[in-house]
Amino acid sequence: MALIIIPKSDSWFKKNKYIILLVLSIFSATGILSGCSGSTSSKSSVNSKANITRMYPVALMNAFPINPATLSVKFSVTNDGSESVSPQCKITMQDASGTYRGWDIFYLKPLAAGVTQQIVGTLTITKEGAQYANEFSGECSATTSDTGTNAGTEVVVSNIEDASWGDDQDELDENKKFPEDSGFWYGPSFKVN
Repeated sequence: MALIIIPKSDSWFKKNKYIILLVLSIFSATGILSGCSGSTSSKSSVNSKANITRMYPVALMNAFPINPATLSVKFSVTNDGSESVSPQCKITMQDASGTYRGWDIFYLKPLAAGVTQQIVGTLTITKEGAQYANEFSGECSATTSDTGTNAGTEVVVSNIEDASWGDDQDELDENKKFPEDSGFWYGPSFKVN
């Protein structure tokens, strides 16, 4: 706010009235503009978490032809973030040459953090080549403000025991060699929390 002193002389005011009006207009406009910029900055501080497109791990579990043109596909999606999301997945199956190809987009229900979901769907394969489409490509994404990751839980292994068999001396033949049909199997047995 500015204080303008106007002399008592009426003639001075008549000569300078346009200058006074211009100064008052500038002060008013400056006040309005600074008020607008103040409200904009308060809105941007409220929306400080920006949404991003995040990718989620996807893997093929199995695929088999239903008929010459249709392929059944079972895949899994893991939410490795820290918040629930509803990803959409573009799934593609094709042969090595790309001659027989099919794709579709699958919209998933909300998937909690750290959860893996299995999805079964069908793809229409071009030129009735469902039996040849054996190469998988999958891309799952969701728009979210979640930047955290769910790394899983640490597993503690205890009580390890030898569970191997098949290497006993009595299995040796008369030449002190193992017969052709003998086998060796090694593997630990353990407990986890």
